[in-house]
Amino acid sequence: MKNPILEELTYLDFSYVRAKDDGEGLKRGDIFIGERKIQHYPQIGRIFTLKEGIKRNFRGEFYVEEKFDGYNVRVFSHEGKLFAATRGGIICPFSTDRLHLYRDIMNGFFEAYPDRILVGELVGMHNPYMDAPTNYELKEEVGIRFFDVMEKDGSFLLPEERYEVFKAYKIPSVTTYGKFTRSAADYERLKEIVLSLNAKGREGIVLKSARKRGKYLKYVTPVINLKDIEQDAFLMAELPGNFYTSRIIRYVVSSIELGIRLDNDEKMLGKSLINGVKKAIQQYMEKGFVAKKYVIKFKDKRNVDEFLRVFRKASKHVRLKEIKVEENSEYYVLSFFKVFLDSTEKFRDYFIGKHLYD
Repeated sequence: MKNPILEELTYLDFSYVRAKDDGEGLKRGDIFIGERKIQHYPQIGRIFTLKEGIKRNFRGEFYVEEKFDGYNVRVFSHEGKLFAATRGGIICPFSTDRLHLYRDIMNGFFEAYPDRILVGELVGMHNPYMDAPTNYELKEEVGIRFFDVMEKDGSFLLPEERYEVFKAYKIPSVTTYGKFTRSAADYERLKEIVLSLNAKGREGIVLKSARKRGKYLKYVTPVINLKDIEQDAFLMAELPGNFYTSRIIRYVVSSIELGIRLDNDEKMLGKSLINGVKKAIQQYMEKGFVAKKYVIKFKDKRNVDEFLRVFRKASKHVRLKEIKVEENSEYYVLSFFKVFLDSTEKFRDYFIGKHLYD
């Protein structure tokens, strides 16, 4: 009988199996290549209050790193080739294509540690998953900043161990802020870091135990919650209501703790929600669908074709439209509209007078 959790996939001439759901001792995102297992990247717990969250969850020292706003990739080597997998366990042609920027660094690392996996965040506006503007210092339009080294068994190097490895192999890292304790003085230091990140419109921090492998917590800046709502209000008919309510709660709780005034943001929040929905409805009325435009670059033409194939197969709620490929001296530039089918269907029902029960 076919296993409903496991899915056979290919990337170019490369075959693998991924776990698409949790169950039967598997976690979503697990990848199998022959006898080898690439472990999933686990969820990280979130704290809403910085002071009490630290007090409750850390007894000893912990390190603090910046939480970058992008999407999670696991980079691994197999038979001398580099691959980048999404959190869901799909080898992503776009993310894998971007590894050409780090090939020399990666090859040195994986020659020394062939069974380890580098975990990072792909950031930058021109990617196929997120279209929000970012303000990271990148040499290219997108880049990867790494924050973990995963062992074969799914465990992680301790922060200090990882810092040494990153230094030795020049692995591009997220920003690190050093070691902290639960002391009042360190809490004030942390507040200043968060407030500085908030002023820059950055996402937040991750706190990592100095002694317990994989004991991590995340805490986001107030402003990132508003940015998420502003960016995704366009998809209000697409996303669950909890996406918005949880961010509003996080924003208010963290703002109160950090002493940030809410006055001006109240109007901005309401305006963002209304304008986002208005923009989506106007687009539907003009074009007959709800969509966002993406422009991404590839070094290898095969990855363009592979991306389109993988995306069409993997996505049930999104369809690509008006696909165009152009070639310049360095890259193949792929542009397309990502049509959001759930929003489009809902607006269609509204505007043809269909009755609903709510």
